[in-house]
Amino acid sequence: MSAGGNGCSTWCVSPPGMSQDASFERGLAIVAEFLRFHGFTAAVKALEKPSALKPHDMVSNAGGPEAWRRGLVDRMVELLVQGEREKFWAQWGANIPGAVLDKDIEVEGLWLSLLAHFACRPAPDAHGPDQEGVQDLQSFLHARSSSLGGQPDYMLYCALPFIPRPDLSPQFKHIFAPEWLPALRERLAATLMRVVRRPDWPAIYSLMSTEARRPPGAAP
Repeated sequence: MSAGGNGCSTWCVSPPGMSQDASFERGLAIVAEFLRFHGFTAAVKALEKPSALKPHDMVSNAGGPEAWRRGLVDRMVELLVQGEREKFWAQWGANIPGAVLDKDIEVEGLWLSLLAHFACRPAPDAHGPDQEGVQDLQSFLHARSSSLGGQPDYMLYCALPFIPRPDLSPQFKHIFAPEWLPALRERLAATLMRVVRRPDWPAIYSLMSTEARRPPGAAP
């Protein structure tokens, strides 16, 4: 493996005998040790929260930018269909540029629809509401109320948290219609293909990769 830019060109290499997730946890421990030494206690506490995005969830950079983008699209569509809300939003936050999230009206509309979906349909065979999904939707509506006024479904979805059985409400029957999920999948795939770019991996992955390849006892 060769390192490119600020990170690894493919997957980070785990130290011998360690899985990718174990290597990830080791990296967190190294970062926490550094922060603790310099007194960044609040940052250390943030690192102690469980991460929804582990190395085995990340899409490999092998095969070039287009292969990576297609792999990401397939992965996120799968997470949507399977109702993996936490992992889906972790991928969303990690792979869609902040400038796109702040300024792209089409992405904002998709974001709202996805939040409504996870609030109402938390699993393939469940017809919500899901309380964590509802909280996500409420937080989004509150934080972006100034920009959401132009979205046609904004006022409708403002009412969703107060509907105990959205699957029985005529206002939200479109979310439970057979064509809803296929159409949402197509919107998601098209938007991701348009806006995402293969990211540079954090430099710590490159450093750990170099450390893993160093012969035992060799000087750094």
